[in-house]
Amino acid sequence: MAPVCDPIVRSILIRFVSKPGDAPRHRRPTLVLDGPLLALAEPLREANFIVIVGEGLDDFERRRALLSGRIIVTENSTDFIDDAPVMEFGVIGLDAMPRSASAAPLPENEMARMISSAFMNYTLGEERGPYLMLLHDSGHHVFRRLS
Repeated sequence: MAPVCDPIVRSILIRFVSKPGDAPRHRRPTLVLDGPLLALAEPLREANFIVIVGEGLDDFERRRALLSGRIIVTENSTDFIDDAPVMEFGVIGLDAMPRSASAAPLPENEMARMISSAFMNYTLGEERGPYLMLLHDSGHHVFRRLS
């Protein structure tokens, strides 16, 4: 029977044993979904993201506990951009995406694919500090640092 290894010890051992030039092991970040985006949870998990459904994000302390060091996916990015620099989290805004009744909404798996693609193309996993990433269905996304 193999000994059980603490995850922290395991990550340190992996770094210690890795040779220069080895491909880095990237871990997908934790995404917090704003309440109305619950349907994106499963497609994002299938895209290898860790997903938390954020409820009660109007409360400051709950927001701080759930968002610090993570990325919020929301249709209302303006609700979060003021807190992002203070609590140090990223914002992926779906504000410009067709989700209303007047426009044909993208299927959840297509939206998850777009989030995953933007994450990789803009190397959001390597970003430190607060940022806003506005996704557009045209594929021309807008990235900016928040301070």
